[in-house]
Amino acid sequence: TAVMAAVPTNAIGMSTYTKLGYNLEKDLVPVTLVGNVPHILVSHPTLPAKNVKELIALGRSRPGEIAFASQGNGTLSHLEQEMLKQMGGFTALHVPYKGSAPGLTDLISGNVQLFFDSIPSALPHVTSGRIRALGVASSKRSPALPDIPTIGESLKGFEADSWFGIMMPAGTPRDIIFMLDSAVQKALASQEVKDRLLAVGGFVEAGGPEQLAGR
Repeated sequence: TAVMAAVPTNAIGMSTYTKLGYNLEKDLVPVTLVGNVPHILVSHPTLPAKNVKELIALGRSRPGEIAFASQGNGTLSHLEQEMLKQMGGFTALHVPYKGSAPGLTDLISGNVQLFFDSIPSALPHVTSGRIRALGVASSKRSPALPDIPTIGESLKGFEADSWFGIMMPAGTPRDIIFMLDSAVQKALASQEVKDRLLAVGGFVEAGGPEQLAGR
């Protein structure tokens, strides 16, 4: 049985939650990377900052005044904002929600000013002008939003890739791992898979066991 692993529920979970029911490093072995579906930093359009540099300057001039939504305590959305605040040298109010939908609703309503959200969730509202896109959290631009810069282009060193990979139970024979890796790599090369990832704001990030282990 193969397991699809993602940053929010696994790599982060090892550090932020005490009861996962398994140990990612001991109970599973890496097979292959699959893709990257990054988050995007969005703001209410009334926030007087049209890009990340302006946001950092604004945050420094108004310490603790800007409300920053997240998908919940300990989520990737939460950790992304904490990293942004730390690297940018400013403070802001953290408002945790139970998932993306309520946080996005309050952002659109103007009850909070900033949010790291998934691209599929935020994109329709960016397109309609209800919210503004400031930057993509991943190390490279999203093909779904090629005109939106990465946060790292303005804040050197910022990188919060939301990667997905396939893992298998520890002890799985190496030939099985390599066979599955080969099959997945072949699928990832197809235009159909690339288009499906693009439809949810992501992109293929192929790599074998060693590349996934390095994550």
